[in-house]
Amino acid sequence: MNSLQIFYLCNMRKMFKTAEIRELDRLTMKYEPIESVALMNRAALTVYDFIIKTFDNRKVLVVAGSGNNGGDGLVVADMLAISSWDVEVWCYTNSKGERSSDCQYYYDKLLRGGRCKVHVDEVLPMVIDDDILVVDALFGTGLSRPLQGDMACCVRQINQWKSVVVSIDLPSGLGEESTYEKQMSDVVYATHTVSFQFPKLAFFLPETACYVGQWHVRDIGLHAEAIEQMPTNIFYMTQTTAESLLKTRSRFVHKGDMGRALLFVGAYSMMGAAVLASKACVNSGVGVLTTVVPRCGYEIMQISVPESLCICSDETLHATWNERFNIANIKAVGIGPGIGRDFRTKSFVRDVLDSYRDKGMVIDADALYHLKELIADGFSLPCKAILTPHEGEFDRLTHEHTTRLQRIQTAMSFANKHDVVVVLKGAYTAIVAPDQRVIYNTTGNAGMATGGSGDVLTGIITALLAQGYDAEQAAMLGVNMHANAGDKAKTIYGEMGVTATRMLDSL
Repeated sequence: MNSLQIFYLCNMRKMFKTAEIRELDRLTMKYEPIESVALMNRAALTVYDFIIKTFDNRKVLVVAGSGNNGGDGLVVADMLAISSWDVEVWCYTNSKGERSSDCQYYYDKLLRGGRCKVHVDEVLPMVIDDDILVVDALFGTGLSRPLQGDMACCVRQINQWKSVVVSIDLPSGLGEESTYEKQMSDVVYATHTVSFQFPKLAFFLPETACYVGQWHVRDIGLHAEAIEQMPTNIFYMTQTTAESLLKTRSRFVHKGDMGRALLFVGAYSMMGAAVLASKACVNSGVGVLTTVVPRCGYEIMQISVPESLCICSDETLHATWNERFNIANIKAVGIGPGIGRDFRTKSFVRDVLDSYRDKGMVIDADALYHLKELIADGFSLPCKAILTPHEGEFDRLTHEHTTRLQRIQTAMSFANKHDVVVVLKGAYTAIVAPDQRVIYNTTGNAGMATGGSGDVLTGIITALLAQGYDAEQAAMLGVNMHANAGDKAKTIYGEMGVTATRMLDSL
């Protein structure tokens, strides 16, 4: 087992598709061993625990379907009623008037207990008090098609209420990953989603995350060895994951040990991008930074970023290549923020990438703009380069997409074909490795959707490459540092007050 495999085993958090989770359920029941009704009880206990620790005692309305998600809801209803909560249950059978065996087991148990008022296959009330807590247990991850008929009506009614809604495992109507590309007009808008063992892919996609509300992962004790052995290419980072990547500095290091980085940034009217990227680089621990700018930016850089060396291209308004930019001992190069889209910039980008293709490389912003034509011309990207597009830049580089999931799938193919790391920016930024692993970052906030934010990320990742992190490590750690800086700025200035400069101050 190599060091990367050990890192993933010890620090990365796995995610699985719904079919794989069902297999993990089966393996847990086989190898623990545990009966399915007992595993259902264990899962429901985590939802019960979340509710009693999050809300004060109030009236609860549980809406339960005919499958195992409905069974979870019935167990939660019984547990709350035993704890003296006022619980009312609306439960539904399938088109044949049946329930799954486990759901039927807990339905019978609920009736024997007699602690809840139970409505079977009745229409939901049009109006309920706003302070009633609604537990959504209609459908979980097993749904393979959009809801129709009475169940769709139930979802619409839940969404018309003004109550807090807690969905069990997944908001009803989302279902399997195959449903995400379909028209989903009837999905519960949850306030909270309590997910069993793992977050679901739906939580990380804008087209589905809007239904999820705040999500909470609760361990239900699925078999640890089965989880370890089950292959997956989807992961998510926690703060512990990121911190495990950090290298410890010796007290006796000097600036040469911390790496030399080179940034090609800026053009007339866009020197702010150059300043932000450069400041982020020096704020992220690089030993020596040299910034290449057009002549119009020389004084700006010398005054704004005194920690950086600065050299100029021959042109006044935009950068052009010069052989004197071939600087010895450079370990990492960043290119793109603010360099412009002048037709001459295309050859400049090509020359930079060619001259430093054996170094760590971050390609962003306007450099990405020219990349599509360069690739079409037969240009090969530097191996293990890190591309950091937002969605618009990625679509221009590849082709138009209608969903985030489509972009992730294209990014997997692109990263594999060109042997690069793609950092697809946005909420829950996705780091896509050349072997098609996808790692989602879980920190950050909407205030980071502001001009200059991406320039800061370019500087951070360039600094990490210069310090000896490999491409995947630099991308993961850089994205996490960037998001944490945004979160810290939010705590000080509020979400609407987050700016790129304030993120720099928080690094």
